[in-house]
Amino acid sequence: MSRRVLITGATGLIGRGVVSALDDKTEIFYTARSNQELPYDRFIPFDFSQTSQISHFLSLLKPKVIVHTAAVTSIADVAQNPTYAERVNVDAVREIANWCAANDARMIHFSTDFVFEGKRADYSETDVPSPISTYGRLKRQSELAVKDVLENHFIIRPILVYGHFKQIPRLNFPLLVIDKLSKGEVMFVTSDQVRMPTHVTDLASVVKEALFSEHTGFLHIAGPELINMYDFALKVAGLFGLDPKLLRPVKTTNEIDGEHRPMTSGFNLQKARTLFNYEPKSIEEGLRLLTFQ
Repeated sequence: MSRRVLITGATGLIGRGVVSALDDKTEIFYTARSNQELPYDRFIPFDFSQTSQISHFLSLLKPKVIVHTAAVTSIADVAQNPTYAERVNVDAVREIANWCAANDARMIHFSTDFVFEGKRADYSETDVPSPISTYGRLKRQSELAVKDVLENHFIIRPILVYGHFKQIPRLNFPLLVIDKLSKGEVMFVTSDQVRMPTHVTDLASVVKEALFSEHTGFLHIAGPELINMYDFALKVAGLFGLDPKLLRPVKTTNEIDGEHRPMTSGFNLQKARTLFNYEPKSIEEGLRLLTFQ
C-alpha cells in the first residue's frame, strides 16, 4: 500500500507539528503558499483558494492520505473577508474530499472548537455543533463537506493549539505574550474566555497514529487543563520571567469585528484516550517545551 502523505498548510503551526512527528517510513510531501524551512525536494507550492485547480494538483501527487491543515484561522480575518474565507475553508475542503472519494484516499481534516457555542467544558464528539461566529459556521460547513462525500475521513477538532517552530507565519497565544511582554508592551487579555490549551506535539502524535488507521468520524483533542486566557498569560509570564503587571485583564467584547467568541470551550477527551491512549501535557509542561524547540 502506498504510504504517500500530503500535508497542506505545512508551514503553519499544526502543519509543522505533523511534519516533525512523522518518520522516514512515510513518503511525505508538503504544500503551502510559500516555503519556510521545509525540504524543497518535497515541497510543492499551492494556493487552495484556487479551487478549480485542486483536483489537478492532487492528481499529480496521488497521495494516499491528505492531512488538511490549510485554512483561514483568524476569526477577524474571516469576518473581514468572508467570501475568500468561504472559498478556502469550505469550497477547497469540498474539492479535496471529492478527490479523495474518487481516488480511494483518506482525509484527515482539521476543524475547531469554535463549531460549538461555548457554554460547556465537556463537549463530546456526539454533541450537536452550534457555532456563533462566521469562522465557526464556515468550519462546520467544512466538516459537513467532508462527511457528506467521503467515508474514509477523520475530522479533528483541537482547542487553542500552541507551540514554537522557526518562522511560523503567525504567533500563537503564548508566543504573542512573550513577544509583547519582552518588549515592555502592555497586553490586554480576556479574563472571561476559558479554554483547554493544546500543545502541538500532543496533537501531532495523534495524527501520526491516525494516518493509516481505520478510525473515522470526529475526534476532540485538547490539553488537560481548563483555564481562562488571562491566567494562561500569567503562567507564560511567570515561567519566562516577564513582568505580569504588563498584562491587563479585560472582558470580552465583539466591538472590533462584530464576531462572537465561545466563552467556555472544553472537551471530553475520552474517545482520544480510548483510541490513542492520549495523555496530553500540562500547561506548564507544554510551555517549558517552548524553550527547547
